[in-house]
Amino acid sequence: MKKISYVIMIILLLFVSGCTKKEKIETTTPEVIKENIYTDDNPIILNFYLRENNGYNIIDKELHTPWVIYQDMPYLRVIPTDLKRIDSYYMQDVFPMYWNKYENHEKYKLGYNLKYNIGDKEYSYNIINPEDRKQQVFNYMQIYTYDDVTVGKGVWHDHLDNNEITEGVLMTTIKLCVSTLYKEITGPLKLTVFSYDDMDDFDPDTKEYRGNSKTTILIYNN
Repeated sequence: MKKISYVIMIILLLFVSGCTKKEKIETTTPEVIKENIYTDDNPIILNFYLRENNGYNIIDKELHTPWVIYQDMPYLRVIPTDLKRIDSYYMQDVFPMYWNKYENHEKYKLGYNLKYNIGDKEYSYNIINPEDRKQQVFNYMQIYTYDDVTVGKGVWHDHLDNNEITEGVLMTTIKLCVSTLYKEITGPLKLTVFSYDDMDDFDPDTKEYRGNSKTTILIYNN
């Protein structure tokens, strides 16, 4: 009888220990996806200027000029300052005077964006390289960019092409020429100049410039 009792006790102990055995639960830590947050520390100030009276006058937000088919609008010079008036004639002197003050200015380039409306639809074109002018915008506004800094003073020079953008060459001047379908444009042109050092300065979805270094003017037909 004792033998049977011992056997029963051993079976009960094995059963209890089997029921109380703890299972090892494996846990996994979810992977943290780091979002690339865009930041811009570009300090360069930019403004459009008209060359007048042997110097340069800043364009304050708006430019009013006639739109005549196949005729040029005024040359718009870009100078990296916010002075209202600069009393110096040559861009070869003026532009470096302000551009070279910025730390690491060598890494920055200049680009443009032109926007206009046809009816209720807005069209937007980036001019990152000179030959971006060959987009559909050409039928409405012809866009020409120039290097007014590395050429000799008083030397005639044509608009830039892509192969002329070499180290140290910037599109420092832009000119618009009224093209065939300009009458379809409703409202003013919206012209922006910006400086950038890499393509991360452009929104990956909209392709619009998203940095700090820019200025915009409205160009009205009158």
